[in-house]
Amino acid sequence: LHSLILVVLALLALSGAGDDLSLDARRRGAPAETVSVTPLRVLQLHFAQMYFFAGVVKILSPGWATGDVLAASLSSRWATDTGLWVAGHMPAVGWRALALATIVYELVGPWLLFVRWARPWVIAVGLTFHLGVQLTLGVGWLGPHFMLALVALYPEPETWRALVNRAASLRSRRSGAPGSA
Repeated sequence: LHSLILVVLALLALSGAGDDLSLDARRRGAPAETVSVTPLRVLQLHFAQMYFFAGVVKILSPGWATGDVLAASLSSRWATDTGLWVAGHMPAVGWRALALATIVYELVGPWLLFVRWARPWVIAVGLTFHLGVQLTLGVGWLGPHFMLALVALYPEPETWRALVNRAASLRSRRSGAPGSA
C-alpha cells in the first residue's frame, strides 16, 4: 500500500497538475488550463493492473477457486466479528460462488473500467466488493484507498462536473437562495 501511495505522489509531482489545478494556482488567479491526461491514464492503468494481477494470483492458487482460501480467511485472525459470523453461516457453495465472483471481477472488471457503458456498473460492484471486504476482514485502509481510486480516477470529468452542479443546485434550494424554485 505504501508503494502505491508513492507511485501516485510521484505521478502527481511529475504531472505538472499543481501548476494549474492547485490551491496556489487558484489564489494566484491563474486561469485553468488544459493539462495532460497522461498521468491520469497511467494511474488508471496502475490500479487496473493491480486488480488484474491479484486475480491472476488467485487463479494460480489452488484453494481460491474452490473457496477454501476465502473461507479460511474469514475464520482467521484477520476476520472481523462480521467476518466470523459470515464464516459460521456460509454454505460451501456460497464460498465457491463468492471466490469465483472475486476472481472474475479482478480479471475482467479493471479492463471494463475503460469501457464507458460498463464503467458505472464496474465501479458500483467494486465499491460493494470493497465494502464487503472492509466489513469482514481487518485489512486496514486498503478498501477505502481502492474505493477512493474507483470514484476519483475513473468517472469522466463531465460526470464530476454534473455531480458538482447538481450538489450546488440542491444546496441553493435548501438555503432558499434566489433563483431556486
